[in-house]
Amino acid sequence: MTKSFKCPSCGAPLDYDGGEKLTVQCPFCSNVVIVPEELRPARPASTAAPAPAPINPPVPDDHEAIRTKIKENRQRARAERRELRHQLRSSRRQGR
Repeated sequence: MTKSFKCPSCGAPLDYDGGEKLTVQCPFCSNVVIVPEELRPARPASTAAPAPAPINPPVPDDHEAIRTKIKENRQRARAERRELRHQLRSSRRQGR
């Protein structure tokens, strides 16, 4: 059974015959339109098992150790940026 709906771009009538495709191309404006869900055939119930829940790594109890690692990482990144700025300034001075 053919179902009709309007093209959202130009308003032309579009026919959907209920096949596997979920899109229809408008013959007037060539716009590719997604078929509205209410016109699509009902899907059969899935028999597949649900996806397993993601496994989160355990949270360590030592929050102070985590804070220390974060602080060290920030200090290291700051030192790297400082070194890169120094190298950039040196290369600019040599180019003058």
